[in-house]
Amino acid sequence: MALIGKIDTFVMGESIREYLERMDIFFQVNEVEEDKKTVMLLTLGGAALYSLSSKMVLPGKPSSVAYEKLCLKLKKQLEQKVNIVAERFNFRNCIQKHESVVDYIVELKTLTQSCDFKCCLLNSLRDQLVAGVRDDGLRKRLLRENNLTFETAETIARTWEAADEQNEAFTRKEKPGEMAAMRSAPKSSVGPTAHLLPWK
Repeated sequence: MALIGKIDTFVMGESIREYLERMDIFFQVNEVEEDKKTVMLLTLGGAALYSLSSKMVLPGKPSSVAYEKLCLKLKKQLEQKVNIVAERFNFRNCIQKHESVVDYIVELKTLTQSCDFKCCLLNSLRDQLVAGVRDDGLRKRLLRENNLTFETAETIARTWEAADEQNEAFTRKEKPGEMAAMRSAPKSSVGPTAHLLPWK
């Protein structure tokens, strides 16, 4: 039976957590049985992943280790210990630069993954979105909202940016017509300096 989808080999330095999550999805889509998961991980993961797995389970063989147990060993070995204070510092200093509001929100959500905010996650996202947006008008709009939640702040920010983009597009569309009208308008020499013109 042909497999659905494709998994690239694991590259040292990339996130082992994300790689194993993708592998789990791959197994679900292809309805891989539990006793086949370890050998498929070792086969699809590539030489580097197999070599590391072999060293971790010596003197045994990696293919004989249960899938969940092998995944835990790989995560313990490859996941770097996160400095929560440093990660939260990076999050608090993330402000919108030239990217869109949508991209800025995605960046904030990505940064929170290593911040361990737990129950404070949504409030932290809300606060940093308000503090970090580039547009002062949008910030004032968010601050006027009573009982602001992150979901509401995200909706307002997206709507604000979309309206701003539509307004800019409308303005750009109007300008060429205005310029054409100015070029076609008759020029008059009547004015305070008309007596200085050479043909006068």
